Amino acid sequence: MISKKIFYSIIICSLFLMVLEVTARLQDVLFDGLPFFNKKPLIIVKESTYLPITLIPNLRSPTYSHNSLGFRGKEFLTRKNEDVYRIVCLGGSAVYGTCLSEQETLPAQLEVVLNDAYRDLKFEVINAGVPSYTTMDSLINLATRILPLEPDMIIIYHGYNDFAPNRYPDFKSDYTHFRIRKKAKSLEILDILSSKSSFIRNMINLYYKIARFLNKHKAFDIKVRGTRTHNSCVQEGIDVFKRNLKSMVYLARAHDIVPIISTYAMAINEENLKNHPERFKNLKTHCPSLTDKGVLDAKKRYNQAIREIAKTEDVIFIDNGKLMPETFEYQYDYCHFTAFGARKTAENFAKVILNHLEKRADIAF
Repeated sequence: MISKKIFYSIIICSLFLMVLEVTARLQDVLFDGLPFFNKKPLIIVKESTYLPITLIPNLRSPTYSHNSLGFRGKEFLTRKNEDVYRIVCLGGSAVYGTCLSEQETLPAQLEVVLNDAYRDLKFEVINAGVPSYTTMDSLINLATRILPLEPDMIIIYHGYNDFAPNRYPDFKSDYTHFRIRKKAKSLEILDILSSKSSFIRNMINLYYKIARFLNKHKAFDIKVRGTRTHNSCVQEGIDVFKRNLKSMVYLARAHDIVPIISTYAMAINEENLKNHPERFKNLKTHCPSLTDKGVLDAKKRYNQAIREIAKTEDVIFIDNGKLMPETFEYQYDYCHFTAFGARKTAENFAKVILNHLEKRADIAF
């Protein structure tokens, strides 16, 4: 039988933990705009055979909807009609449209802009973006899931998601060093607990903040996620990025598909990092082996790699990295579009697409 002393100790500890949890949740409400009661996170992807993940088909939520083929957006026929000019957008979460409604995403707005600009041809723009996809993933996606859709054109919008594998330990050219199929059991348990408890989640975040602070000031050699951080990226990773881009271009052309590539727009610069640190709170999570300086180096060198591919392979090219202002009017953090930013980018793409089609003899403008 439990003694009164032990019983009261359990009660006191339980009450203390409850106070900590309530305090943490109030902090979430007041400072981060999160709901007081933790909601189960929406799962939008599933494990796949040839790809790390694919979108869950037939998903419906207030923000996100996937069709029966596992693409974001409305239903479409696998084999397109003859009067349709089909464009497929390849990329990660910026193309998918994280935190945007269906109509606000880059592909959806591009379809509207093109159809408004030229009504004698029906444009259909398919969103093949998947959060976290790298060029390696989109290359496989193109070969296995996009080619059967018989697109006339593909848009390749990649950059940021390839930064992280660059300096991740034990680099491999197929990114298997970075793509871990299954988390360690201890990390799975932490994820579950942090999704249920604001206090635990805040304590984990506090640990990473302290670790990064100590590393920055060289007080201790604490390795966040077991990785060292670097102030620059390496050429080996950039070469793989270029190889993947070229492979997508070659594969598209082999199937009479017109490829378009674009530099990657990011609202990250030294001024924004200094004045708006809250916008970059997820940066270290996604690029754990790069410092802020390292991400800036990657931004410059990866976009330059895209320009080089466009020139050497004579690919239709648009320099969105230069065209898009690095302000939060266009991006709500450092790489994800606002609805306005997606619209402006769609207009940039539409201009080069229409210019290309004007030169085609079989389409009258």
